[in-house]
Amino acid sequence: MVDERRRSRLFIGATVFMAGALLTGVAMAVSDFPTGSYSSGPYTLEFKRDGSFQVVKSGYALVQGEYAVSGPQIRLTDKKGPFACTGPGQATGTYNWKLESGALLLSKVQDDCSDRSASFAASPWKKQ
Repeated sequence: MVDERRRSRLFIGATVFMAGALLTGVAMAVSDFPTGSYSSGPYTLEFKRDGSFQVVKSGYALVQGEYAVSGPQIRLTDKKGPFACTGPGQATGTYNWKLESGALLLSKVQDDCSDRSASFAASPWKKQ
């Protein structure tokens, strides 16, 4: 009985430790993403710490949505706006991201919204 309790405590302790390590790893990956504002031509792409993003032109939000980061990939989901891709199978696109010389570079992994993929991956987004 004593050995069984000890094994149970060790198992629970190890499980809690591993869960904490995994969560810390995920948090570190998300916190590595450089939130803020980036511009490309007349457009500004804003990533907020709360997981929301928007595309703005002349102070007007054209697309508003949510994003999620997993290591070198970002998943963008349009929610609303006159240029938002909200049709069946088009709301979410996945991109590889990297920050290079103060510019955010996005390359398409999978996105069925041709307008979003053409504009997001067309040129570097310079940090504001």
